Amino acid sequence: MRLTATTILSLLLLAACGDSAAPPTGDDGTVRADTRTPDAGVRPEASTPDGLAPDTTSSSTHSFAELYDKVFVKQGCAHPTCHGSVAGKGGLSLLDVDTAYADLINASSRTKECNGAVRVKPGDAHGSLLYAKVSGSPGCGFRMPPKGPLIPASMIDAIEAWIIAGAKR
Repeated sequence: MRLTATTILSLLLLAACGDSAAPPTGDDGTVRADTRTPDAGVRPEASTPDGLAPDTTSSSTHSFAELYDKVFVKQGCAHPTCHGSVAGKGGLSLLDVDTAYADLINASSRTKECNGAVRVKPGDAHGSLLYAKVSGSPGCGFRMPPKGPLIPASMIDAIEAWIIAGAKR
């Protein structure tokens, strides 16, 4: 029997959709990190090729739409089992680019652990919960993503640069 590339890809995607794909949640519905993984909190190397390396030669930064697509959508944050629904895990909805922007900019976290922490403070990456969570060192709650490696360092750097530049649309 010969398997086509489409069949193989479909089988791989189905395997990725098992129960273990959904991040673990606490009794209050907040996402918990799997701290048993050896890479928990370890930031990947900046040489990861993902097309989002920040431009260090000029003052330009990535648009929010580009970050939304390359970080939130392609890294799985906007998946329905995470933040890709109207309610979203932890009350953060990344359902679409407009909802995501509104739920991030100057918006306070509504989780028990991070209640009141501002998700994105334009101009202040290190005071923004989003940056703390994706860089693996949140002062509250759990890192994002909660399982497996962090997103590539170049994406974390692009988020940081975007926030520092004012988190413009």
